[in-house]
Amino acid sequence: MKWVTMGVLGAALLCTAGAPAPARAPVGSCTGPGDAAACDHIIAAEAQFAAMLVSGDPTPVETHLADDAVWTLGDGRTWTKPEAIAAIRTGPRMARSDLMRADVRLFGDVAVVQWIETWETQGPAGKPGRTFGTDTWCRRGGRWRIIASQEARPPT
Repeated sequence: MKWVTMGVLGAALLCTAGAPAPARAPVGSCTGPGDAAACDHIIAAEAQFAAMLVSGDPTPVETHLADDAVWTLGDGRTWTKPEAIAAIRTGPRMARSDLMRADVRLFGDVAVVQWIETWETQGPAGKPGRTFGTDTWCRRGGRWRIIASQEARPPT
């Protein structure tokens, strides 16, 4: 099974959560046994992660990261869920951050997502950048949560 979503649900969720809507609706694909609702939920959540870099609101981490998750940054450091929440609250804000693509592969109660986001730092000399990564989601008790996240930035 394969389908493509234009992220309409993601934009609606972002607007209702008080976070800024992405400048462009994220595009994603979904393959594997599962349903469109699970895929749309995961892509919408991935868009919320990109938007939090602008807002500084850690709600996506609080909501979508499992308590036992490990988030590995591009420089090799790892964050627990509480460390990620603190970093989002106190870290620098981006002028813009958009999920450009999220490709979801469903494997029953596990989903692997490869994503790309673009962003721009704040200030008159704002610098554009790109981050990509892989998130592993697990459905536990009927709720989808990220259990592992690995992000990277292309060399500059």
